[in-house]
Amino acid sequence: MDWWMSTWRWVRHISHVTMDWWMSTWRWPCYHGLVDEYLEMVLQFGFITIFVAAFPLAPLLALLNNVIEIRLDAYKFVTQWRRPMPARATDIGIWHGILEGIGVLSVITNAFVIAITSDYIPRFVYAFKYGPCVDKRYRQDECLRGYMNSSLSVFDMGERWNVSEEQSRYCRYRDYRASPWSPVPYDFTLQFWHVLAARLAFIIVFEVRQHTHALSVCLPVCLSICLACPGCKTSRYVSLVCLSSTVCLPTWPSS
Repeated sequence: MDWWMSTWRWVRHISHVTMDWWMSTWRWPCYHGLVDEYLEMVLQFGFITIFVAAFPLAPLLALLNNVIEIRLDAYKFVTQWRRPMPARATDIGIWHGILEGIGVLSVITNAFVIAITSDYIPRFVYAFKYGPCVDKRYRQDECLRGYMNSSLSVFDMGERWNVSEEQSRYCRYRDYRASPWSPVPYDFTLQFWHVLAARLAFIIVFEVRQHTHALSVCLPVCLSICLACPGCKTSRYVSLVCLSSTVCLPTWPSS
């Protein structure tokens, strides 16, 4: 009887003993670093910046996704994973170069998407070269009158199929080609080459503008640092780091 009483007291005492928080969480799964988190953010950043011209709502959806993702990650860190060991990090490491590469690729991709897949350039060429407002004041509604008819070419189905009806013999398709009764049937028209040249010019101007915009933003900041404290080593270092990403300047010896 005494043995049963002592055993019952011992079990009751053990049931009331509380373990420390770090001891109770030691059995939780270990956290395996931030590689997956960085990879997820880089993929999301790539989809947003590269295809933003094709899907403008992507940044809004990414914002909503990140708001939910932050709270889910916080819940996992507190209740699902073992507490990770803290470590110092000066920056994000190689991910910074990856993000810069994606940014450059996104500028190129958006330029091609806007120039090739959209009607912006053909409408612009028609309004200022072939529309009713040539050499006149530009008005969008009036200058684009007849644009749809100008962007469609004529195809003679009677040449390949036995179609004798005059109404159903000719069909229209979207391209800039000569008519079937022209001296060179179905050849590219002059408007096609004008549109192609305008698209290539838009891509070049778009790329140059992006690089000059980065230079115009960074250069005044670097010059203001140099003028504010010309003898400071910190100002020289910061200005050199800032300018090294845009222009190549000779370095000067530190004092």
